[in-house]
Amino acid sequence: MEDLKRQGNSAKFWSVVLLLMFIIGLIVAIVPYDVTADPSTTATYSRGVLHLSIPYEAAHAGSGKLTIEVLDPDDNILGRVEKDANVTAGDGRWREEIQLEKPMGRMSAIACPVQLEVRAK
Repeated sequence: MEDLKRQGNSAKFWSVVLLLMFIIGLIVAIVPYDVTADPSTTATYSRGVLHLSIPYEAAHAGSGKLTIEVLDPDDNILGRVEKDANVTAGDGRWREEIQLEKPMGRMSAIACPVQLEVRAK
């Protein structure tokens, strides 16, 4: 008799757990998450390429020259990108890939400074 009660309680427990998992999954699927709303700069390094995502906030639209330089601890340039950039008013994000001249170790990639310069035309 007690075995039947245990089986009944176990079935109820797993039914509640599955229902909660379904509800959480439904909420995650319905609620939108805007990646561009994240204000942080991100950088990933893979196979000699530094992938950057840099947020910006512009008061008005315009164009200019975007220069990004990756420096070693001695301020030597490891990689550089220079290009014409168009900026829309409001929040945005620059995404760039910079091919580095020489591969970096793990600790170098963590402590590697990046210079960003935008000049209006």
